[in-house]
Amino acid sequence: FLSALARCALDENAAPICSALACVAYQVGNGALTNIAVERALRNEPEYELARLIDMALQAQIEPAEICAMTERTRDRLREWGIGRTDAEAA
Repeated sequence: FLSALARCALDENAAPICSALACVAYQVGNGALTNIAVERALRNEPEYELARLIDMALQAQIEPAEICAMTERTRDRLREWGIGRTDAEAA
């Protein structure tokens, strides 16, 4: 879905869509798609923070598994703080 959306996106709307695509592609280990998506995001909006973070992770050669682990740790921490819980989880 994100790939199709990124292909159809106008350049002025591309940074958020391509950054989301790059995040997913990176986490599943698709480096080629990650690079393409990040390059388009940064070409259209050089200061887009998420694209810059992904680009830095690529440049630092951070393993996708570590990105997934960081995501899980962040999600757990947010839940500890009561952020992001669903009504069922809060009950």
